[in-house]
Amino acid sequence: PYFGACIHTPPPPANQIVLVVPAKPASGFHSMDTVWVRGVLKTARANSPMGSTGYRLEAALVEAYKAAPR
Repeated sequence: PYFGACIHTPPPPANQIVLVVPAKPASGFHSMDTVWVRGVLKTARANSPMGSTGYRLEAALVEAYKAAPR
């Protein structure tokens, strides 16, 4: 629900989790890096030990986040 939120105890509801599936493996990032992700967002349920997701983002592009100039 917000940056840095912990998802393990308990996980947030499925409508607050997005499963991101990149078209090719994203490299050069750490687990807590902020990124821009562009692609197609769909409603799709998936379950894992980390929690249940309500959305799937088929990512065409994953890139480092850069703040827009003010």
